[in-house]
Amino acid sequence: MKYFLSFVIVLSCITYVKAQSTKQTTVKADSIYKRVDRLPEFPGGMQEFYKYLSTTLRYPKAAYDAKTQGSVIVGMVIEQDGSVTQVEVKKGASPELDAEAVRVMKKSPKWKPGEQNGNIVRVAYVIPIVFSLKPQ
Repeated sequence: MKYFLSFVIVLSCITYVKAQSTKQTTVKADSIYKRVDRLPEFPGGMQEFYKYLSTTLRYPKAAYDAKTQGSVIVGMVIEQDGSVTQVEVKKGASPELDAEAVRVMKKSPKWKPGEQNGNIVRVAYVIPIVFSLKPQ
């Protein structure tokens, strides 16, 4: 009887563990996630992203001459391989600044992709790019 009871307890634990593992949400390869367990990351972190912006971003001449400043909110998708796709302006500052922000993000090196439930997934990502002129 004692062995039978031990066997039932072990069997129940195995069944419980199996039930727990099947409850995890499945990840669809073609889905774009907005909330994930681990967000995508620029290689080297945000400090390196700011360095990338400072070396790659060029203030458009027309915007500079007109003293146009502002933030461009850029939306994009970080793919499973880390590439940046579907770059678009969510909130613009001016046509020249918007175009420059999109150009720089399309040129971005591959990011470390995001994860959901231990799987690498496509992630929608939004980031502001600030254009400001220093006072002279």
